[in-house]
This record gives sequence, C-alpha cells and structure tokens, in this order.
Amino acid sequence: SDSKSKLSGRRHFNEASELSLGGLIAAAARPHFDFNVAHVLNDYPADGTAFDYMAGAKQLPFSLAVEMWGEGDRNGVQCFDLFNPSGKDLREALLDVNPIYDVIFRYAVEWKASQHHHGYVISYETEVSVVVVVVVVSFP
Repeated sequence: SDSKSKLSGRRHFNEASELSLGGLIAAAARPHFDFNVAHVLNDYPADGTAFDYMAGAKQLPFSLAVEMWGEGDRNGVQCFDLFNPSGKDLREALLDVNPIYDVIFRYAVEWKASQHHHGYVISYETEVSVVVVVVVVSFP
C-alpha cells in the first residue's frame, strides 16, 4: 500500500521508467503539473486503490494517476468535482489533455520494444496495459 511504501522506503520495480513517462506527460500537458511518486507529492495515502493493486499485487510495470485539475480539498466538495474540470471549461480541458495520449502510447511502444531487446520476458501478467477513457461530448 501507499502508506506502507512511504514508511518502508519501498520503491516500485519500474519507478525510473514511470517517472520518465511522468516527466514526458507533464511536459506535454497544459497546464503543466508536478509529477512524482504519489506519497511524495501528497499528504494523503492512496491505500487500497486500483493503483495499489496494479503496482503491488499485479506488479504491472506502469501504474499512473494523472490529476491535472482541482483546487485541493474543500469541505463538502465531491471527489469528482475536485479532480475534473467544470462543464464550462470542459472543451478547453479536453484540448489540453489530448497531447498526453500521444506521449503515453509512444512511450509504451518504445518501452516494450526495449524490454524485448534487453531479453526481458513480458508475460501476460506484466504486459503493458493502457486504459483509454474516451469522452464523447457534443459542442454547439
């Protein structure tokens, strides 16, 4: 879990590649944002999340959360509202996030090819998995 990793100083086996990809994503995104291991950036633990499961239990090579929007915790505000753009800003936000997908897909392909080149055996369990969320919005 995130808090156990923080306390023990445990690092993900592929952290260097994750941070490299994080830097490329941050550089491609508007607005630019800070990136690092979650427990380094945030005061709150993310124990028990899908990212804990992907990184810890399944040992997937990449487990990333990109939180680009939000104003931090505010009393009475739902999590969705904290980490998503408002409806009036949605069109611009989608344009801002678009370059990230190109970076992620290119990096995944290059990373996977380099693993094969170095003799790393990628099994079904450690295969690079990319989840793409497609948002369909109609603008006037």
